[in-house]
Amino acid sequence: MGSDAAAPLSGAGSSDLRLAIERLREAITDGGSSRATTTAMANLAEAIQGLVHHMRSEQQMIRDWVDSQAQQHREVRRLLEILVHENVNK
Repeated sequence: MGSDAAAPLSGAGSSDLRLAIERLREAITDGGSSRATTTAMANLAEAIQGLVHHMRSEQQMIRDWVDSQAQQHREVRRLLEILVHENVNK
């Protein structure tokens, strides 16, 4: 597991995640004490949790945007149908 594994990550929290992964890799590679490994794993878990929270927030923003676009589409369609109906009846 090299630093290349974290290279594709971007956005908020990615640098924290990369740093935590690198610390974990170093702790495992160096055969450090179990306390250092535990700390590195805890830091990695915290960074992953932050990244997941951020991604979920962005997904919710996208879902809200899609819902508002769908509502706007329905309103435009309804208005166009009214206009077509009025032009047919003239």
